Amino acid sequence: MNKKLIGRRLAALRDELAGPGERKWTIAMVAEETGLTQNMVGQMERSGAGGIEIFISYLLFFYRRGYNLNWIILPDNASVSKKRLEEDVKTVDMRSVANQFQYMREAIEREIDTAFKALEA
Repeated sequence: MNKKLIGRRLAALRDELAGPGERKWTIAMVAEETGLTQNMVGQMERSGAGGIEIFISYLLFFYRRGYNLNWIILPDNASVSKKRLEEDVKTVDMRSVANQFQYMREAIEREIDTAFKALEA
């Protein structure tokens, strides 16, 4: 695990937190929100330095804001979504797939019925 890489990712995510027209999240704001000191947050972002409690606190900060922890910690995160999918999104996606599958099945059955009728004629 490359601590500096994880630290850079944490800093980049902090820069993304502010929405349009919102104030940029500072290290001080993150420190206040997480209960960590500014020094702890800064060291984590610069070098990945800090104890496991600091690391977990910072990870949970992003998790609560919808970020995918796998994207933060995996060495190769190119195929991992930065944001985590909520359970309801996964459910909606599965329903959509099931509905599409049912539609395709019905269309194929109609085609087969039509083909059999043509053969019988």
